[in-house]
Amino acid sequence: MWLPYFLYEFWESISEPDNVSAAQADRTEREFEICFFLENPPARSRGVELRLDAPLVKQQRDNSGREAAFLLQPGKNGELEAIIFKIKDSDPKAAFRYCFDQLSKLLSFWAVTTGSGFSIFGLGITDPKHQAKWKVIPQRAASTSFFMPSEINLSDEYSALLSLYREARNSSSPFYRLLCCYKILEAWYTKGSIFGFADRLVREKNLSIRRPKRTITQEMLTMSLLFNRHPEFSDVSFGKFFELLNPWRVKVAHAITDAGDFINLDQYQSQVNVGPIANLVDLVAQRVLLDEVDLWTQIREAELSLQRATP
Repeated sequence: MWLPYFLYEFWESISEPDNVSAAQADRTEREFEICFFLENPPARSRGVELRLDAPLVKQQRDNSGREAAFLLQPGKNGELEAIIFKIKDSDPKAAFRYCFDQLSKLLSFWAVTTGSGFSIFGLGITDPKHQAKWKVIPQRAASTSFFMPSEINLSDEYSALLSLYREARNSSSPFYRLLCCYKILEAWYTKGSIFGFADRLVREKNLSIRRPKRTITQEMLTMSLLFNRHPEFSDVSFGKFFELLNPWRVKVAHAITDAGDFINLDQYQSQVNVGPIANLVDLVAQRVLLDEVDLWTQIREAELSLQRATP
């Protein structure tokens, strides 16, 4: 299973190891170049819907007086394809995070003013002083052997939950993925008509079948990038985990709460905080859905066995 935790700090070095080591050890202030490649996810296209006749250089100063220069680079079709920052810092990751937050504000502004999609596809980082270079591009999952189900006979309600999971897996946003998977867990936790029917059928027919009692394992925490980060999730039941999730749901779903708290989805730190949580909710939601399929398979097999045993 592949988790789309496309955290941009999983950098791949594309220069000599000695150059990278020197850059990582250097704590003096120097200039970095950070190139963000853009995309329009709804249109499934590289580049965004802003047309430039030629490259454009701009200078930006934030409220603290910090300056950064950036180049807006059009692609072959004239649409804005990349933005390259030049900024001084003593650490490449600190420089990246600063530029990411500044760029995200700009992309959100353009999204509102144009009504179009603006997102970051990948990036390249250069430390000219040490000739060190890194890149980040979307990860791909290892292929799974092809298979087809013998039949797909699901209720409309259960199909709705499966569609929610697919929505989550198709999204590059950890915030949206968390909300989709949370709704699946909410349906499971409340044992409404979807999940409760199987349990009632087991009781009524006195079948020797039990829904598995699941807990958050160390493997799940490691896969989701939460190992040693949120001890409150370790070894808790899925039910308890769902209860612990509510503050995260409120943060993401409401953005600005009645108490005045807010989460800025443009800030890279918000992605770092929420992304691993979304990964874990994703893993739990998938397990819950698979358990339900398995439970119904066992119920059908038990009913068939009873029919065959009845003279």
